Amino acid sequence: MVEQVVVGGGLAGLASAWHLARRGCEVVVLEAREPGHDGASSHGRARMTRSTYGSPLYVDLVREALDRDWPELEAQSGESLIRPVPAVFFGPPTGLFGAFRRATLDAGVTDLEELSPGSARERFPALGIRRTDGVLLDGTGGVISADRTIRVLRERVREAGVEVRTEAPVTGVSRGSRLSLTVGGEHPGELEAQRILVCAGACTARVLPEVSCIVPRRQVVGYAAPGDPDAPSVNWARLDEGLVYGLPAHAGDGAKMAGHRLTGPADDPTVRMPVTHEETLALRRTLGPALRSVPTLARVETCLYAVTKSEDPVLTQLDDPRISVLAGLSGHGFKLGPLLGRIASRVALGEGSGVAAFDVNRARFGLRR
Repeated sequence: MVEQVVVGGGLAGLASAWHLARRGCEVVVLEAREPGHDGASSHGRARMTRSTYGSPLYVDLVREALDRDWPELEAQSGESLIRPVPAVFFGPPTGLFGAFRRATLDAGVTDLEELSPGSARERFPALGIRRTDGVLLDGTGGVISADRTIRVLRERVREAGVEVRTEAPVTGVSRGSRLSLTVGGEHPGELEAQRILVCAGACTARVLPEVSCIVPRRQVVGYAAPGDPDAPSVNWARLDEGLVYGLPAHAGDGAKMAGHRLTGPADDPTVRMPVTHEETLALRRTLGPALRSVPTLARVETCLYAVTKSEDPVLTQLDDPRISVLAGLSGHGFKLGPLLGRIASRVALGEGSGVAAFDVNRARFGLRR
């Protein structure tokens, strides 16, 4: 019998496993494919971090992650994982932009500058900033080296004694007097565990059907050619009827850009679908209001989101306290990943998180929402 099984070897699963092992737990990670594979949510080279948010809770959580968890992971690995790049947020002063502005200022972020539209247009000419827009420049912004973060976490869990079993999809959990998982792939059979932490992203409900609040949504992401003069050189997001965002060129990829899709039918997380010509055109239309000129998209790909209606991830013990969940992170995942892994390790052990912003808002991360 294994003391602690973590289901899922992406960012959330590896970060959680690392912290559990550091607490002295025997940990086995079961990953359906390979950590960071391109059919899930943790793949790719770049993610944005920033403090600007529509909720003071997330401003506080980002502050905690940037002050403690990312520096700790970088110190443990001897690698720099975040490249400082400011983030420009803009949009009509009311509505979504107004909510982000109020929440971020109310949370006391100091490295934040309000710009006039004219000044912002001069400094960031590639962005489609209108004369009536509000503009915030977030100096805490950065570009996370996502693929390197996954590699670093794999190294940390290996050094901590965690066993990572790849090609080991979990197809069910039995919850009798003994807790066991049904495993397929290259490790078929039943695996007994004292505790289970499920970090299976968009596939979480396939492992735990009661976690039905997590919805898989396929996102289409475009990349400009490296060096394209129409591509912005900063992190950015236009906040209007929805959120459209982009990152500058990073690690050989051209500038990355996409819309944040939260509506529409759920997608099947097990089915791989190529990006269609119509989807590429739709992405260009989505980007149009946010950019002065939409760059030629040299490459498009998909990212499988796992989201809840409230956009709060699930991070809780189930009614059976032997089973915990950390999933539904999309939109927050990479910037908060090391922190949420630390919190999840404590939740799985039945402890307080040690993070005040999480503990006072714990109900937001439960199943009943």
